[in-house]
Amino acid sequence: MSRFPPPPPRSCSPAPRAFDPQFPRVLVSAIPLQPIQLPEQSKVWDTLAGLLDTLEQLSVLMEIPDLSTWVVVGTLRIWQPRPNQSLAYVRSAFQLYMKMELF
Repeated sequence: MSRFPPPPPRSCSPAPRAFDPQFPRVLVSAIPLQPIQLPEQSKVWDTLAGLLDTLEQLSVLMEIPDLSTWVVVGTLRIWQPRPNQSLAYVRSAFQLYMKMELF
């Protein structure tokens, strides 16, 4: 590894235009940074419990080869959602499993 900094790009190089030093300043002025707010501890635990419950439901469904059962469960999940049960991770897992089973 070299201890010397890389040479500056030549004037004909597109690098100076690609790495504009003014861009971060423009970005911050257009979209001000906001501090990250941590959720309350009880909400975190509720979300984690919902995630684990839904993953448990998915593991049970994976053992059932009947597509009509999946349709019923999916319909119930759409029309009777429970808090913390419609997380994107779980929806993706359901869709991935269905895709693997159908193809």
